[in-house]
Amino acid sequence: MRVNPQRGCFPRRFAVRISELSEVTGMPIATLKFYLREGVLHPGEAQAKTQSFYDDSHVERVRLVRALTEVGGLSIAATKMVVDAMNDPQVDRLSLLATAQKSLAPPVIVPRREHPLARQLLDKLGWEYSDGDRMVDLLERQLEVAAEADVGMTMAHMVGLARLAHDIAEVDISLVPDDATLAVRNTVLGTAVSDKLLITLRRLAQSDVARRAGAETPQLEPISD
Repeated sequence: MRVNPQRGCFPRRFAVRISELSEVTGMPIATLKFYLREGVLHPGEAQAKTQSFYDDSHVERVRLVRALTEVGGLSIAATKMVVDAMNDPQVDRLSLLATAQKSLAPPVIVPRREHPLARQLLDKLGWEYSDGDRMVDLLERQLEVAAEADVGMTMAHMVGLARLAHDIAEVDISLVPDDATLAVRNTVLGTAVSDKLLITLRRLAQSDVARRAGAETPQLEPISD
């Protein structure tokens, strides 16, 4: 059976070879085999000793993996962690979201046993957290850098930023759908995209505040080809 390139998928009741899965997803066969070896793509239905067939669920998974790695910036190991959670029927929606969020946490070169600066801020905010969370490690390091650089960030300043971040997080969670695949996609990709958007909006907001205060802000020249 030939796939329909315009539809970009095929009916679940039909099965195709890996070459046709490659055609409909736009991914090289070698990449699909790599996904299979790493366990981020579930095996096809074996039809012969050296041949398997794939259906629409494989198309959906390939596209999710590609989005997580290329847009979300996840490693294959982090992607497998998310996929394994999605495949576990015992994992509830909130646990799945926690796994997706954990996959976004960058590696910390030197994990910390204690987090005095981070604990002071988080406890003041009344947030629930785990000392073993890599994001707490990262926050500790960032607060250390801010203190060493002496950029004038007071506790009141950090609390204000944190509360704004909490407001954003409440909007983020409210928009997460019930469907597991969409929940993971929206959490990981939405966070990756909105992080960059928030940086841009912050810069524009700073420019607006400065202009309203009477300051002149430099205009960047467009980059010519």
